[in-house]
Amino acid sequence: MRGTYSIFACLIFSATVYGDPTSIVVKTTVHNDNWFPLSAEEIKAAATDAAQHALSRHGGLKIVDSDAVSDRHGAHGELKLSVTLVNAAQIAKLTAVLQLPECGTLQSSVSQSVRGLDQQGIYRALEQIAQQAVSALDPVAVANHCEPRAAEAIVALYNRAQELKRSGRYDEARTVFEEIVKTATSDQNRWRSMAIDELRFRLPLFEAETRITNIPNGDIIAFSDALNRQMELFSQIVAMNTHDATRVLEAQSRLDQAHLLRKQIAKEIWRRSVARLDTFRRELHIEFVSGGSWPDINAVTALLRVAAPEFDIFRYRIDGAQMELTVTDIRYGDKVSLLGAPSPIWTVQPQAPSFEVGP
Repeated sequence: MRGTYSIFACLIFSATVYGDPTSIVVKTTVHNDNWFPLSAEEIKAAATDAAQHALSRHGGLKIVDSDAVSDRHGAHGELKLSVTLVNAAQIAKLTAVLQLPECGTLQSSVSQSVRGLDQQGIYRALEQIAQQAVSALDPVAVANHCEPRAAEAIVALYNRAQELKRSGRYDEARTVFEEIVKTATSDQNRWRSMAIDELRFRLPLFEAETRITNIPNGDIIAFSDALNRQMELFSQIVAMNTHDATRVLEAQSRLDQAHLLRKQIAKEIWRRSVARLDTFRRELHIEFVSGGSWPDINAVTALLRVAAPEFDIFRYRIDGAQMELTVTDIRYGDKVSLLGAPSPIWTVQPQAPSFEVGP
């Protein structure tokens, strides 16, 4: 007759896998096939005590009395220990099966010969195989096994933020990364740290680099706008990464380069504006030469509408034979000042803004 004993150990192992402890009920089943080298209680004690010792070595586990199990523990898993004693071969085998809610099953089996061993030797052999079998179900391995399901929501958010970043929707990506920082649980600190790193460094750096590279050829205004945004982003990186000297130095270097480039862009924009005012300058000079004086504001406005319609008058001043006209380039938003004075003959020349543009 085959003897089978189902023994429920008086232990609950609480494993931190999902952030809140998950209770694990330990169940031990003994299959001894009418062979009694040890009593059922001794077999149970050897297996469960060794399993308890193997599990309790890991800081992520907490052992409580089984009487404390109630609905407050929520969903619980099971650690099933199946001990088999084979009389003919005198072999002891232990199979450990760990089941966690919503997290699948992990299993480990260990067998050992007990031939020629006395009762104490068999007891120790059972302890050994129980420890080996349960140790194979390392809580770290269990956490890694469960992580894709446990962190499914946070992973989906992180991937969504990355997709938004790569598609150029930077503000939306920033919002999702901020949501990860706010909602990540204690066991999702890795995702929170990655989101913080994105907000402090990787997202602004990626935006700064891609905004410049995605400008259509020849669109100097779009390039100027992107450059201004790039400088803002590098300044943010400097401010948010004071703990990392390497990042600060890199961002400062890129910021210096952007400042120099912006001056070059300002110079090019000014030159383009001046070139488009060439016809207007000649016409204004002709008006002065033919009339003996500079035309009034209404005449200058009418002349500008014909010769350079992409400009508006910002300021017009006449002081005797001296004239200063400042116009705004509607296309670029730049201002150009034209001076009427002898040099050595009367001409209308643009005045370069000395703080931005060299000769």
